[in-house]
Amino acid sequence: MATYDAGTYFIYQLASGTTYDFLEQNFSSPYTYDDTEADNTFEVGDDINDNAIVTTFLGTLTVPLNGGGTVEAMVADFSSVSSSQRVLILPDGVPPAYVTLPDSIDLDTLDTSDFVTCFAAGTGIATALGDRPVETLRIGDKITTADGRQVPVKWIGCQTILTRFRGDRARMIRIRKGALAEGLPHSDLTVTGDHGMVLDGYVVNASALVNGHSICQVPLAELPAQFTVYHVETEAHDVILANGAATETYVDYAARSRFDNHAEYRALYGEESAIPEMAMPRISAARLLPDHLRVRLGRRIEVLTKPAAA
Repeated sequence: MATYDAGTYFIYQLASGTTYDFLEQNFSSPYTYDDTEADNTFEVGDDINDNAIVTTFLGTLTVPLNGGGTVEAMVADFSSVSSSQRVLILPDGVPPAYVTLPDSIDLDTLDTSDFVTCFAAGTGIATALGDRPVETLRIGDKITTADGRQVPVKWIGCQTILTRFRGDRARMIRIRKGALAEGLPHSDLTVTGDHGMVLDGYVVNASALVNGHSICQVPLAELPAQFTVYHVETEAHDVILANGAATETYVDYAARSRFDNHAEYRALYGEESAIPEMAMPRISAARLLPDHLRVRLGRRIEVLTKPAAA
């Protein structure tokens, strides 16, 4: 079952539509919520309280810490408060003085969806001086495109993932060394399922490449309870090299608000700007994979699983 060690909670009052304004703070004793299910994750609508107070999980909200960083808080519906109120619950051990609470909460913007397209920490992004771990890149750093150009990083977005809130949506895709072509990637590459790999003029979501052999979902048991993923944004939707393999830069501008450091983007660039997608068809499901790609990737499985000569 999924559990959440809760600390202080805050009541928000309905203002209009799906928007709730801050009303008051409640200093409750630490309490552990659980969904009494076997899946180890919270889903929207779960009753997560086993006492007389029905507590319905609605989603999560990223709350900034005053000293830097963020914390993921739960938003829920309590049967013990007015039907026109909702509550935001901080994790136990996070004092209210450590965070900057939102003045209002819009239920439509709670994080209940798949997390955005990103690289795992440690992914090597090609530069003129060799691969750089993605988490060490900074705005303005030059990175190498697949066609050899040097382009500056516009922004590095980071998102903290808590597996107990996301379950299968937190599953990462591991592309084994040599799974795409000889020496590509040059070492195991781990990305989110919707991250696009560039193959033969197609942008192929990593999840569409899963074959159970050379390209697999990372088991939830192998993922830590909390981890961070990163995205690389350049001025245009471009093709860069991650662990040597061609892959896309960030394009889904509408999802920037899900990143922990979204406020940094707004401070730097103001209003969100759309990034036109490059002129390559996108493949989002395995059944849409062209036959020639399916055959080629199948041959890579044979090469990678062939017993070594005695």
